[in-house]
This record gives sequence, structure tokens and C-alpha cells, in this order.
Amino acid sequence: MNYIDYFILAILFISALYGIYNGFVVSFLGAISFFISWIGSFIFYPLVSKLLLVKYPDLLDKIIYYTEGASRIKSIEERAISAFSLNQNQITDIVNRAELPPPFDRLILSNLTNQNIDQISTVGDYFNYTVASIILNMICFLLLFVIIRIVCSILISIAKDVVGLPVLKRNDQVLAAVMGVINGAFLVFFIVSLVPILLTLAPFENFYTYIEDSTLSNFFFKYNIFTNLVKGYI
Repeated sequence: MNYIDYFILAILFISALYGIYNGFVVSFLGAISFFISWIGSFIFYPLVSKLLLVKYPDLLDKIIYYTEGASRIKSIEERAISAFSLNQNQITDIVNRAELPPPFDRLILSNLTNQNIDQISTVGDYFNYTVASIILNMICFLLLFVIIRIVCSILISIAKDVVGLPVLKRNDQVLAAVMGVINGAFLVFFIVSLVPILLTLAPFENFYTYIEDSTLSNFFFKYNIFTNLVKGYI
């Protein structure tokens, strides 16, 4: 375990205490609202990404300018190679040597393998397009999640203060703590989903290795409910 593990444990512990403070019903509704926010943002983020590109046609080019996905390719010559001329082993080798964090590595590999994106052909173009698309999709995904979550929180607060929510007397604290931990896990998933974007925009040396050495963060990173669902194209 390292400091990242302790940070995650602290979030889960504080979330459990917060759950006890709010009671089971409010904490349960909070967990439900997290789930609703996740489902809603997953369904609608592709539409939001497309609408943004319709309104701002050069948005993807601007993201490419700042992310420079092709710069992660080790060989300058490989950036100009046509993706259609490569076999699967060559594609895998280029992607592995780029050392991009998930989900960038997986989605770039998928796009290069399928080669079904119009108007781009070189390996460098595929890297640029995929990285920019992932970042735009992730931003839309996470922003929608936050917006829906805020709306749900407001509704829960109104129900708590105006309508009045029932409180379970027996075992309420235990159940509330469990719900609090679940809410905390959703929060950790959200925080960890920001890491790939940060590593791409401003690479921090050895930071991803530090995450891999962390038992808890590696789990939330590998099985992330946001990054594992995002698409590598728009």
C-alpha cells in the first residue's frame, strides 16, 4: 500500500461517517442518484459530444493541438506510416511503446485495428483523433454526471427538509455506513477517471507506475465505470 491507498481509504471512511450522519434513507437515495447520474450521462454523452462538434467544428482540432497524441509515438517515421499497411503485431507494438494510460491504449489499438474512421489514414492521425475524441467524450460524460448528480442532490435535499424522509431505527447506522461507502466508491471512481486525462495533457513521470503499485487505485483504475465505457470516436 502507498499514499494513494490511504487517500482512497480516507474517502471511504469519511463517506461512511457522512452516511451515518445523514441516515440510511438519505444515503440510500444518494447512492441511487449516483447510479441514475451514471446511467443518464452514459446514455447522453455521445449526443452532447456530437452537438458540440456541430456547434464548434474546429473543437477537435483544438484538442489535438493541446494533446498531441501522435507525439507519444516513439518513432517519427511511424507517425507517417499508413495504418492500412500494418499488421496486427506491428500495430500492437506501436501502441505498447507509446505507453499511454488506459483507456487511451485500448481504444487507439481498437481504432487502428478496425481502421473504420473516415478521412484519416496515418498512424499519427489515428493517435491524434482517438486521444482527442476520448478526452472530449470523457469531459462530456463527467460533466453530464455532475449536472445530473447536482439536480438529484437538490431533489433529495428538498425531500429531506420539506417532505420529511423516514428514518430506520434498528441497524440504521450500519446500513447508512454501507450506503456511505458505496457513495464514496462512486466518488473514487469519478476522481480516478480524471487521471488519464491529466496524464495525457500534462504527463507526470512515474505517476502511472505509482498508481499500478497501489492496490486500491489500481482496482478503481482498471475497473473504472467511466473510462471503461467511453468511446474512442465521435
